[in-house]
Amino acid sequence: MKRRLLTLGLCLGMLTPLAEAKQFAWDDCLEQGKRAYQEQQFQSAQRHYLCALNQIQQQGRQDIHLASILYNLAEVELALGNISAAEAHFRRSLEIKEGLVGSQDPNLVKDLNNLAVFYAQQGQYSQAMALYQRILGLKENALGSQHPEVSDVLNNMAVLHIDQKQFQAAEPLLRRALAIDEAQVRVNRKKLIPTLRNLAIVQENTGQPEAAIQTYRQIIGIEEVELGANHPEMTTDLGNLAHLYLKLGRFTEAEGAFKQILAIDEATFGTTHPNIVVDLNNLAILYRRANRLEEARRIDERIRQIPAH
Repeated sequence: MKRRLLTLGLCLGMLTPLAEAKQFAWDDCLEQGKRAYQEQQFQSAQRHYLCALNQIQQQGRQDIHLASILYNLAEVELALGNISAAEAHFRRSLEIKEGLVGSQDPNLVKDLNNLAVFYAQQGQYSQAMALYQRILGLKENALGSQHPEVSDVLNNMAVLHIDQKQFQAAEPLLRRALAIDEAQVRVNRKKLIPTLRNLAIVQENTGQPEAAIQTYRQIIGIEEVELGANHPEMTTDLGNLAHLYLKLGRFTEAEGAFKQILAIDEATFGTTHPNIVVDLNNLAILYRRANRLEEARRIDERIRQIPAH
């Protein structure tokens, strides 16, 4: 009786020495691949991940471990510039997970998002948009239509439209995302900034310059409250506002914004940093356009006195 129970235990759950050796072999290859990837030794990582893939496929497995290896291998292939191989591995990893949990499981969102980002980076916008639409449906079903994570997906979809210069298609997505975020934000309003920046870009490119100015001012106002006056992070949005003023011929307002950027950068980096050269060049361009040539000449002279880096 004891021998029969022992035999049954082996059949149900215990690994034979050969199976254990195979388990350790693919595990070891996987860990070495991860280390090599972290050290940016991509060819070495590729070799170790292929080792893990071969080992686990020899066991005939179609589980989460296989999906994970394929995903890691896809990232390596992408780093090596092997775009077709990366796509194939990303898709196969996703297909395995769909087979395990079903196509409507919210846990697929991370994989769908990563594949969407991959397609967007390759300029395959229709494939990326289809995936984001699928993600949006999963998020809305799992979390509700007003959840902050729904806002993130809407913003990603809007960015795809912006990248394709489909500004009118982007605006309603951004406004919906902004409405969701404004209803949720209580203390840290910094979360609004990426959506507001995208909205300002849309407004600039759809003949709404005054609206874009107000949006940039709103961003800068949030940064002043959340980060403090003249924080270095403000220079990006001050620069966007200044260049818009310059484009509109509103030289006095552009000058004020460019000078504020210069003051922030001088306080942050000192007076000879390469950023200072950029800031001074912007002022010189402004002065020339405003026909203030003597001031432009003085700025040019100051630039020449800054040591080259």
